[in-house]
This record gives sequence, structure tokens and C-alpha cells, in this order.
Amino acid sequence: MMNNLETPLTTDDLARSVGMSRKQLELLFKHHFYVVPSRFYTRLRLDHAKTLLRLTGKSVVQIGLSCGFASGPQFSATYRIHFGIGPREERFLHEQTKEIKKRSSREISDPVLTALA
Repeated sequence: MMNNLETPLTTDDLARSVGMSRKQLELLFKHHFYVVPSRFYTRLRLDHAKTLLRLTGKSVVQIGLSCGFASGPQFSATYRIHFGIGPREERFLHEQTKEIKKRSSREISDPVLTALA
């Protein structure tokens, strides 16, 4: 699955690749992960997209397409449903958090600044 994020495999393709029927694969996923393979796959793609949003400067559309979504709007809507915020907000909040941590660590690591505060 991880090797096919940009062009996701269908559940039938996944089942064939591991030598079982679609129904067998769905039952295994439901038993171990409590979701069907397609839902699990979407979560993998969204988690990878979240990592890319946080660690790269790629555009939201580029990230969505590289994670197998057909368009920027489809990616953004799916991301918002899954995480509760859109991908742009995710990136903004991550950048804000990084900046706050950076400022906090500078203040803590500089005893003179800490004493003056």
C-alpha cells in the first residue's frame, strides 16, 4: 500500500496481490484494523499527506496528487473530514507551533534572557 500512494490500488488489486479474495481481505482488515481496506488505505494516504505538509514546501495540490487524490478540492475535503481542519490550516498551525517552540527553547537556553524576563 505504501508503495502505491500516488496511484492507489483497488481492493480487488490488493486482494489479488496477496492471493486472497476481496471478501477474505475485507474480513481480515475488519478483524485487525476495524475498517475495510479502502478506508485503511485512505488513512495511510492522509497520514502521509500530513507528514508532507509539515516537512515540505510542496503546494497543497501537489501533495494531494502525490497521495493519490484526483484533485486539490477532493484532497482538501477528505483531509478536513478526517482531521477536522484543512491542509492549509494544518500547515499554518504546524508552522506556528514550530515558531513558539523555537522561541521557548531560546528563552530557556539563554539564562540572561530568562533572568531579565
